[in-house]
Amino acid sequence: MKPTTSAPAAQAASRAAVRRRSSPSSPAASLAIVLGSTLALPALAQPQPLPQLAQAPTARQMAPVTVTGTRQESRLDEQVAHITVIDRDEIERSTGRTLAEILSVQAGIQFSVNGGPGSSSAVYMRGLDNRHVLLLVDGIRFGSATSGEPSYGGLPADQIERIEIVRGAMSSLYGSDAVGGVVQVFTRRGKPGFRPHASASIGSKRFGSIAAGFSGGDERFDYSLTAQHQRNDGFSATNDRVAWGNHHPDDDGFRQSSLGANLGWRFVPGWQSRLTLLSGNGRTELDDGTDPADPGLNSEAKTRAQVFGLTVEGAIRPNWQTAVRISRSEDSYDTIRSSSEWNLGEFRTTQDQYGWENRFQLPWGRIAVGLERLEQTVKVPPPGYAVQDRAINALWAGFDRSSAGHHLQASVRHDRNSQYGSRSTGTIGYGYDLTMNWRVGGSYGTSFVAPSFNELYYPGWGNPALEPEKGKQGEVFVRYVRPGHEVRLAHYQNRIQGYIPNGPDPVNVRRAQIDGWELSWVGYAGPWSARVTADLLDPRNLETGGKLPRRAKRYATAAVDRQLGEWTIGSVVRAADDRFDTASGGQRLGGFALFDLYGDWRLTSAWTVGARLNNLADRRYETAYGYNRPGREVYLTVRYVPG
Repeated sequence: MKPTTSAPAAQAASRAAVRRRSSPSSPAASLAIVLGSTLALPALAQPQPLPQLAQAPTARQMAPVTVTGTRQESRLDEQVAHITVIDRDEIERSTGRTLAEILSVQAGIQFSVNGGPGSSSAVYMRGLDNRHVLLLVDGIRFGSATSGEPSYGGLPADQIERIEIVRGAMSSLYGSDAVGGVVQVFTRRGKPGFRPHASASIGSKRFGSIAAGFSGGDERFDYSLTAQHQRNDGFSATNDRVAWGNHHPDDDGFRQSSLGANLGWRFVPGWQSRLTLLSGNGRTELDDGTDPADPGLNSEAKTRAQVFGLTVEGAIRPNWQTAVRISRSEDSYDTIRSSSEWNLGEFRTTQDQYGWENRFQLPWGRIAVGLERLEQTVKVPPPGYAVQDRAINALWAGFDRSSAGHHLQASVRHDRNSQYGSRSTGTIGYGYDLTMNWRVGGSYGTSFVAPSFNELYYPGWGNPALEPEKGKQGEVFVRYVRPGHEVRLAHYQNRIQGYIPNGPDPVNVRRAQIDGWELSWVGYAGPWSARVTADLLDPRNLETGGKLPRRAKRYATAAVDRQLGEWTIGSVVRAADDRFDTASGGQRLGGFALFDLYGDWRLTSAWTVGARLNNLADRRYETAYGYNRPGREVYLTVRYVPG
């Protein structure tokens, strides 16, 4: 199956130094070490605020801005939805971890990977399926319409500046697929001046990575260009428990090269255009059995990711901003060598997107209104699919207001799908500040997901009679913030009518239900920063009574780091309960705890040497039945990033 505004320069520099010194989202320690260390954190008065931490009202001038939750710039501390920002520092310190694994250190997110480097990855947000999470690159949809899933493996970490994660029903802003939330990746952009950057890494299994680029800008132009290449000889993607006899006992390597560019031009006062380009090409070795005629045959696939976007935006009036966007994304997986003839061929998705957005700043709130068109085209090996394209036209609107301790956000959307007709969705969220420190709130939304082309038309597998899933998602939360600490506890419920389970001959079942609790804490004091998350899940197929596969009922992460002069040291742990690979309860996947350590030594203001040790205990574990995960790995990195 194929894979499926702005501060003075000195202030800005000071904030950047704080990020480097004490980012709460840095990797961290074993659970015992982390909890023990964080409980011992000294209660220092008025510590410096962190960019990722939503601040109490006394520090609101420092609150960062997010765009994904409301599709317009909004203060992070005014959001009703749970939003996390992963910054460049954490991404740099995650050498050897995939994008899905980087996401899985955050609250409410689990992951699975079908094998080694370059293999397909899945992200389960609040217990929902991988296809229930929308992946955006600079606002552009990216993924496979054949599998209906995001393509995390096609996005090299060196091209990413930051990541925003929004949890909860987002179909009323983004349409189909955004049932459980949105992950938006932002590529590198230029800043005033000229800034080169470079990094090189080596590691276990002949891992090697090199990246270099430059960025800059002035009052009219900004630019950024980054090139990257990595290789990894890998390990055997499968073991003898894998289905369909796909085991082949050899190392499965991965190669990937990418080029990313971002160019902005302020052509008249108040107006600018922006061009985004990202191109990545890779080769991944895979296991799909052994060819009796050629036992040494090593199956291999080519992957390609392309993202292009052009935006023109500006102010028509002081309180009216407008933007026109044209974009295209392409995701391709082409098996060029295989022990099975039926596995050969290319599965390609092209998504053309057109949008017009308008934002109004009014005395009683902010309104965003937009028109969109999405055209999806797939290419598959002969004999092809009965239908290989579809178009979705949409009208959406959002409202956002924060005043006197009240925070209200609402949105509504109407989609017309060429295959499934009209669908409407809506979401409303409200938060109330009981005191300067305490906030309570909740949200409710509806969603829909159209079946993927594979689910509909894959030969001997699909079902063209499938109908879209319809969902209802609700959440209540309480949040406590004071300088140096933020705690958030949420209870959520997801109900999906006409749920489509993974597997051959899919059908719409009566309903799936996911109930869960999500706890997160972020804290810092002096040179210490830490984070702890815990998730309790009950993901069920109500028709069969079985559990939804590959999701642990209990999942926790913990992180801590400390600044020691020019050194930064830290560690991270992920701990998962038992899961099952099938809804029937067979094929048990054992629980695991993964310990990672890292250290950075700042040689000069521009040069840093980093080391990372992943899976310290060399734990053998699986996130998908029959597919191996790496053991202990060591990485060394040299980075050049002038101040």
